[in-house]
Amino acid sequence: AEVRYNFNLRSKIAFNGGRYKSESQQEICIFGGMNLLLPFDKNEFSSEFIYKDGKWQESEWKDYAWYLQYIQHIYAKNFIGIRFGQNKRFNSKLVKNWEDNNAILSYIYRPKHTLSFKAEYRHRERSGTLKVQSDESLLSVSVLF
Repeated sequence: AEVRYNFNLRSKIAFNGGRYKSESQQEICIFGGMNLLLPFDKNEFSSEFIYKDGKWQESEWKDYAWYLQYIQHIYAKNFIGIRFGQNKRFNSKLVKNWEDNNAILSYIYRPKHTLSFKAEYRHRERSGTLKVQSDESLLSVSVLF
C-alpha cells in the first residue's frame, strides 16, 4: 500500500508499507518506506528509504536500504547524475549481517523524452558476509513506450 501526496505534476512524497511472502527468496517480510521526488528547473533530487523485518522458518533478520540522488542539467539534452546508497542487514539470527555501500557517477544524454543513453561509473563496498569491493563502468540505453 502507498499513500502519496503530489505537490504538482512532477513532485511527490510517498509512504508505503506491506507484507509479502516469497517462496523463491525464502522469506516473509513486513516492510515500510518513504520516497521523495523534487524537480526544480531541469534538475532533480530524489531519495528513497525502506525497512524490512524478515523471517523464514527458524531464521530472522532486519534490513534497510536508502539512496540519495541528484541529477544536474548541464547543456541542452545532457545531464550529470550522482547517487549514494546503502543496503544493510542486521540482527540476523544466522550471523549473516552485512553492509553494502555504493556510489554512482553518471552522464546521461536524452535526445528525445522517450530515449536516453547513460554512461556510469559505480563503486561498491560490501562488508560482513560475502565481502565485495568493485569498480565498474556501464553503458546503457533506455526506451520508454
